[in-house]
Amino acid sequence: MSFKYTLVNGDLVEADAPILPANNNDYFYGYSVYESIKVDRGVPFFLEEHLDRLQDSAAKLNMDTPFSLDLIKEYIGKLFRAEQPDKAMFKIWLFGGENPLVMMFFRPLPIRTAEQYRDGVPVISFPGHRFMPEIKSNCLLLSYLGLQKAHESGADEALLLNEGDVLLEGATTNFFAVRDGKTLVTAPSQEVLPGVTRAHIIEIAKSLNIPIAYHPITLGEVKNGIYSGCMISSTTRNIMPVSRINDISLPRDPMTDQLYKKLVELEEQELLRGFPL
Repeated sequence: MSFKYTLVNGDLVEADAPILPANNNDYFYGYSVYESIKVDRGVPFFLEEHLDRLQDSAAKLNMDTPFSLDLIKEYIGKLFRAEQPDKAMFKIWLFGGENPLVMMFFRPLPIRTAEQYRDGVPVISFPGHRFMPEIKSNCLLLSYLGLQKAHESGADEALLLNEGDVLLEGATTNFFAVRDGKTLVTAPSQEVLPGVTRAHIIEIAKSLNIPIAYHPITLGEVKNGIYSGCMISSTTRNIMPVSRINDISLPRDPMTDQLYKKLVELEEQELLRGFPL
């Protein structure tokens, strides 16, 4: 599906129109933050949580812009009314510096199959640790290279592997493991992106009385069979089992189904609320 418009500082322009000037240093250095929001039946899921994270990321980068939360919401409403999306990925891209700019646009929603949720997806490990991981910034070269390598290898995602042999998070996902079929394990929150879906999974686990351990997950532990399953999560995936890391085959833990079912229920509640603006 193709989309017609990009919204730039509140103005609708053609989707393929040139926007960023080449001689702006702030744009050149990528002084920007962004959000990716799943849209289904015209409803942007968990919009408030994504906007809270956008503002938090901008604040942590000392990004001073004229775009208040109310103004951003006004712009969102304008673009949604003009485009009338059904299923899409909604992007917000906020630049700071001398000439602040906010862009909003739609992209096709990635297709996830029933087989992927049933059988899991293969992933690879890729050396690297995101700079300022608590911020959703456009410093994405590491993620790009990791995904490039993953796709060349026939994998769905790249898990970033730091110097301590720790699998912290994916290029585009958060990462979880299950220990002994009972405990949900994930990296300490300050070391990874505060994913919106990740936060939901943690809250769901608490509501189901599933113990949570904020503990580094090492590749060596995975090789030694310490975990009864691994999963990745993101806005477009919800939570998805991992079938293999590199050449290490992994079992599928039933906890994945528990968490996935509850995430789908949260999305259904979003649909019942309808378009929020």
